[in-house]
Amino acid sequence: MVLKILSLPGIVNIIKRMDEGYSPRWIVFIVDMVIVEFSLFLAFLLRYNFELADYDKIRFYIGMITILVVRGSLSAIFKTYAHIIRHTSSMDIIRLVASVLIGSLLLLASSIIGRIIITFPVIPITVIIIEGFLTMFLMTNMRLAFKFIFFRILTPYRLSNPVLVIGTREKAVFTREALEIDRNIKNKVISFIDSSNPQKKKRLAGLPIHELNELEFLIVRHRIASIVLAKDDLLESEKEYIASLCKDYDIKMLYAPESWLSGDSTIVEMKEVTIEELLTRDPINLDKTHIHQTLHNKSVLITGAAGSIGSELTRQIARYNPRQLILVDQAETPLYDMDLELKERYNISNCNIILADILNKDRMEKIFSFFHPDYVYHAAAYKHVPMLENDPIEAFRNNVIGTRIIADLADKSGVEKFIMISTDKAVNPTGIMGASKRMAEIYVQALNAHSETSYITTRFGNVLNSSGSVIPRFLKQIREGGPVTVTHPEVTRYFMTIQESCQLVLEASVMGTGGEIFLFDMGEPVRIADLARKLIRLTGRNENDIEVQYTGLRDGEKLFEELLLQAEPCKPTHHPKIMIAERKPYNYENIIEHIDNISLYATSQDEISVVKLMKKMIPTYKSQNSVYKKYDIN
Repeated sequence: MVLKILSLPGIVNIIKRMDEGYSPRWIVFIVDMVIVEFSLFLAFLLRYNFELADYDKIRFYIGMITILVVRGSLSAIFKTYAHIIRHTSSMDIIRLVASVLIGSLLLLASSIIGRIIITFPVIPITVIIIEGFLTMFLMTNMRLAFKFIFFRILTPYRLSNPVLVIGTREKAVFTREALEIDRNIKNKVISFIDSSNPQKKKRLAGLPIHELNELEFLIVRHRIASIVLAKDDLLESEKEYIASLCKDYDIKMLYAPESWLSGDSTIVEMKEVTIEELLTRDPINLDKTHIHQTLHNKSVLITGAAGSIGSELTRQIARYNPRQLILVDQAETPLYDMDLELKERYNISNCNIILADILNKDRMEKIFSFFHPDYVYHAAAYKHVPMLENDPIEAFRNNVIGTRIIADLADKSGVEKFIMISTDKAVNPTGIMGASKRMAEIYVQALNAHSETSYITTRFGNVLNSSGSVIPRFLKQIREGGPVTVTHPEVTRYFMTIQESCQLVLEASVMGTGGEIFLFDMGEPVRIADLARKLIRLTGRNENDIEVQYTGLRDGEKLFEELLLQAEPCKPTHHPKIMIAERKPYNYENIIEHIDNISLYATSQDEISVVKLMKKMIPTYKSQNSVYKKYDIN
């Protein structure tokens, strides 16, 4: 039976059965055990110059039983037989080697103990060492031979999907292995590509390494079908260069799944790189260890958790293993989708989904008293400038009163830190939205001096590809053939990716001690008209195809954004992209009185009085392109 299995026709038959979808794990286990016994037999022959005396035969028979038990048990523990042979990866080989080494150590220990304590014929130490090397060599090469026969002999070699992998680290090697597993697609990695090859290596895992400037040559020569990014620190300019070539030659640009980057070669669908992701800036470095120490095993509450910022904060915080997440939002469907994503994609079970309005004080108080959060990230806010300009009362209620309710409950519940997400529109506000966020900033700063809770504010500009931002709107207009509408040829904005902004929020929340307004380095401001033209180019078109049309500034809209009041200097932190605004103290009682007065007019739906009192509380609030400009305080 064993000889039949190990014969060439037997091996071919096994592989064919694997090709038909079978998974004969018991056969793999039997073959492994046959290899173990054969290795032991050969080790005895080598040790005794191919002449076994009767005494040595007794040792051999005892060794056969002992080694079968040890190797078989470890094979079951490490599951070295459980993977599909034709898809053997480097991680499978590592598990196999670990199993053999541990088995050899156990056998050596038992041999030494038996020699000292018990008087029975033990397996010689030299035999154990030889057997270990032989077993490791034969098991490894058996798997590689099966893989070679399957892909190179039984499978007709057809290069239907030539691929280039960007990267030259271990991640790139894992990605190559995973790509070539799926026989139906027939991926074939041609080369690794890297812009930074300090060691000037020529080859990696048997494949050539090429410079980034050789990319176009390789695309043309090998008729490349797709390019896979297995490098997470690509510069913006490098991404743009790769994307432009992909557009020119109609090539897919794909991300390697995170599971591949950690060595798991399971076949999963790759995500195509989107236009929005090509607008990201150079990657930033975070003190992840410090963030982990802060958030690990803590209870974290996030308001606005189903929104653009709130949902990304949730994803990033979840990676630091908090004790529990409390996600609050009034948007039912997005909150439900967020719950599904966390369970299915991130396998998070310690998550509490709460459908609630932050203005419902009784409901929020019950949530705080039940969950006792350690950290609160307040991302719930109304943000659309033209809409809020038409409805100042709702802007005030949600952005100011809502913040006050959550901030007060954080104080009452003994929350360790309260982190508020603010905006650059709060600086010298020109509209209702910015003014309402400025009032919220002032309130939490004033409350900080009267509470054991540390109140921290983070302020940054526009977020790329957030809901309602210009990027999705521009792309929709481009898909429809144009025109792309921009309010003014000179209008500029600061931009950040959602991922980057949330990373900096976490960093600031860790370093903050209370009362600070953290400002993020948004880079250089971007002219919206230039951004529109860049998007047109990235979609493979030009301005002759898609017109850029100017529509005029909207109500309450600024031409330029500022991150800091001119009268407020800022100081650096240990992170090069985070600064702290130096703030004057606020009188808490006066702030409470102002907000209470505005609340009375908001309750009676007196919009004009609400706006007048907001301008009185914030002297720098000067309306632009708004019916409220006549109420400015000079």
